[in-house]
Amino acid sequence: MTVYYTTAAAVQAEPGCSALDNGTVEALIVRAEDITDELLGAWSVDDATGRKIVQADVEAWQWQRLGRFVSRVAARLHTDVDVMGAGQWNSVSGPDFSFSGPLSGGWEQRLGSELVMVLNGTGLRRLTGRVSSRRLTTTRSELEALWWNE
Repeated sequence: MTVYYTTAAAVQAEPGCSALDNGTVEALIVRAEDITDELLGAWSVDDATGRKIVQADVEAWQWQRLGRFVSRVAARLHTDVDVMGAGQWNSVSGPDFSFSGPLSGGWEQRLGSELVMVLNGTGLRRLTGRVSSRRLTTTRSELEALWWNE
């Protein structure tokens, strides 16, 4: 199992993880790296590492914070069994199903804002989309007719 963003020693230094063996820690790191890649957003995956961020492409301080985040997520995965739980809802219907009022959200909510702030501090999260400009094919009078229901 290859880990990339952090080391087993860094995770074992986290509270509650000092007694873990290297195999268990590496499995936790791989799961934490997967969560991190999901939270990073719209980065392409590097073919050599299988991860979204490559050490050579970022500043040293960003790499250090990224490693700290992954270490803390791995430790959290070990110490808090509810982190990996599925989403919970206020009400669930059937037979065609409708959910309403989520009680728990995505990784940001499950991990907590204090932990996600470490990743946000790297400046590496891409939470935006990209829009391409297209030429408007509808004339202004047609748009006004739609707007004014004429």
